[in-house]
Amino acid sequence: MRILLANKFLNPRGGAERAVLDLGAALQARGHRVAWFGMQHPQNAVSGADVALVRRREYRGSGTQPLRDGAAMLYSFEARRKFATLLQRSQAQVVHVHNIYHQLTPSILDAAAAAGVPVVMTVHDYKLVCPRYDLLRHGVPCDACMHEGFLACLRFRCGGSWAASAWLAAEALLHQARRSYAVVQRFLVPSRFMQAMLQRGGIEAERLQYLPNFAPAVSAGPETPVPQRFVYAGRLSPEKGLRTLVRAASRLPAGSLVLCGSGPLEPELRELAAAAPPGRVVFCGQLSAAALWQEMRAASFVVLPSECLENAPFAVLEAMALGRAVLASQVGGVPELVRPGETGELLPPGDVEAWRRGLEVAIAQPERWRQLGLGARRAVEHRHGLTQHVEAVERIYTEVCG
Repeated sequence: MRILLANKFLNPRGGAERAVLDLGAALQARGHRVAWFGMQHPQNAVSGADVALVRRREYRGSGTQPLRDGAAMLYSFEARRKFATLLQRSQAQVVHVHNIYHQLTPSILDAAAAAGVPVVMTVHDYKLVCPRYDLLRHGVPCDACMHEGFLACLRFRCGGSWAASAWLAAEALLHQARRSYAVVQRFLVPSRFMQAMLQRGGIEAERLQYLPNFAPAVSAGPETPVPQRFVYAGRLSPEKGLRTLVRAASRLPAGSLVLCGSGPLEPELRELAAAAPPGRVVFCGQLSAAALWQEMRAASFVVLPSECLENAPFAVLEAMALGRAVLASQVGGVPELVRPGETGELLPPGDVEAWRRGLEVAIAQPERWRQLGLGARRAVEHRHGLTQHVEAVERIYTEVCG
């Protein structure tokens, strides 16, 4: 089959991007021809005649470029034109899009509709029902847009500034009015929680299909990891509950928290960590996938203290694949992966004392957490294998192609 995969980033910058690249490689290994569409970047992992790229755009920076690129964030004529050309050149039989918002935009869906090529979409976040992706209003979970409409984003200034909030609301209202996603025949959702939220947001149940994320093909960690060592892997941003985590870790009598990642909260976290005993909180910065997995292998367990409604975090699946259990917040789709007494334990989000107690108990029970890690590895093998995921995707492709 000839398949066109679209994702705004084609470099392995995070779990979602690595998953897209791994899926494409697995499809190619099974004899399919895969074309790629994304954004220019010096670290892109794909190249050749079956790749088309749009100009690189960044919306988190300062200066005039984000403003200049604002119109293209709503609808990119460049992306539509180049996508149509790639569709014709590759003779794709099915289009599979992932994260296309802002840099690519749903303009590429218009090109697919014009060419009569069926479309499926893997949903990695809540953008379809929340203009700012994450169902958060000033750091607190919020579903106002689902029952009040997208203007709630402007009313509550969910974008931070009035201008940013207006732009996000306008984007969502534009694509709602245009029915930009009507061409998508099947939305692939990695968690039951996400499935329920999208249905609440107005997407028809028959277009939603539950398909769990797959874990990376990695070897498990050593039987005896570094005692009392636990790792967080991800962006250092407020919604990830890292203030709670660092405060809790600082109050422990022993142990070492390793933070792998970077982000806007890092200066504040370093200030909090400065009050802790030496070595209690260690910052590793942004790591390559291989280096990150090595840090996870060395840990007794992995932590995910999120205070947002996580979907199906790849960091959890990576930890489980490495044979490490996860101590996580009971939010969103996380309980579907972290099953108490089987693959880890759950704690209430934002509760510093509960996290302090949970960490202290986990550190004091290395054998129990080793067993939970073995259970996590078994769960990945049974429920989140790459082969079974690709086979399910192939069946979906066949169905939408009729």
